[in-house]
Amino acid sequence: MLAMVTTIGRHALVTIAALTTLGDAERQLKFHTRAALTAGASPQDIVDAVIHLLAFAGNPRVFNAMLAIRQVFAERELLPLQQQ
Repeated sequence: MLAMVTTIGRHALVTIAALTTLGDAERQLKFHTRAALTAGASPQDIVDAVIHLLAFAGNPRVFNAMLAIRQVFAERELLPLQQQ
């Protein structure tokens, strides 16, 4: 529920989108994914933001971003994602 995400969380989501589009930024993606989660973004908010980029950034960049993000979800024991 994006309406509940703090301003910092929204900034982190925008940063995740930018890093996904740039590509080759897995370390930074992990950092900003942790920041977004800490600021109140749900795992689903993050996944939705990145999946939305498929048409703009392309499958390889989105796939690589999701691998990095999935590692953060795994370390925080957020997998499997729950349907909202």
